[in-house]
This record gives sequence, C-alpha cells and structure tokens, in this order.
Amino acid sequence: MYVENIASPVTGNADVLHPADITAALTSTNSWNTTYKNKYVKVTNGTKSLIVRITDTAPANKGIELTWQAYQALEKPSTVKIELMS
Repeated sequence: MYVENIASPVTGNADVLHPADITAALTSTNSWNTTYKNKYVKVTNGTKSLIVRITDTAPANKGIELTWQAYQALEKPSTVKIELMS
C-alpha cells in the first residue's frame, strides 16, 4: 500500500520522489498515459480521504502505492477506494 524501499527516487513523470510528498503510483493500464498520468485521485479509507497526484506506475496487481506521508495521513490503510478527480 505504500512504498518503503524506493528503487529509484525519480518517478515516471521525471519528478524526484520524497517520502514527505503526497503522491502515489497506480498500476499501469492501457490508458495510463491519457487517464491517470499527472492526474489527481481521491483516495478514501473509511471516513478519511486525501487527494494525491499520480506520478508513477506501480508494479502489476499492486493497485495503488502511496508515499509514506499519504499512507500515514490515511491511517495506514490495507484497502482504499480510488476516485479520479476531474
């Protein structure tokens, strides 16, 4: 659900990733470049929600990977609801 050991500090968007950032990586789909890249999604865990920017792709079948700061803000969720913001 969150990225603990980062293989590369540079995201797929060429941003430098920092654990204090409120960003996420989302599992790649056929529409990654047009639907989610650089877009904002609302991530909800029960009554807590957070708007994060998608800056990278996550490995297949991972769903969403949050930065440590986003993971903490959502109270360390195991599952979340994801909604694309317009």
